[in-house]
Amino acid sequence: MFDWSDFLDVAEELANKTGDEAALRTAIGRAYYAAFGMARDRLIRSGVRIPQAGAAHAVVWDRFHASPNRAERRIANLGRQLRKRRSWADYDASYPNVASEARKAVRWARQVLTDLAALR
Repeated sequence: MFDWSDFLDVAEELANKTGDEAALRTAIGRAYYAAFGMARDRLIRSGVRIPQAGAAHAVVWDRFHASPNRAERRIANLGRQLRKRRSWADYDASYPNVASEARKAVRWARQVLTDLAALR
């Protein structure tokens, strides 16, 4: 089974390529998918059915957001922010401050993984 956290290692490496916009945009995407994949797998292990298609992203973050647990709501908020930035990185022709955004995406994804690991 694939360890989604491996994407975070790739994102961190790419985020250090400050002069390479393609690498920086890819770092944002990999950081998002590290967080999304780990969050989705946690829900699946707890018995939540996640659609295979694009709706899976909203379902994952909505499930965490609906929790009374503060850490789970933070997971949702960071996940949603990462998703928005991943979309900008993938689709917008101009992405101001992409280098700092890539570093931020890595930090946020790392926080999501830390919060997920701390859940019981």
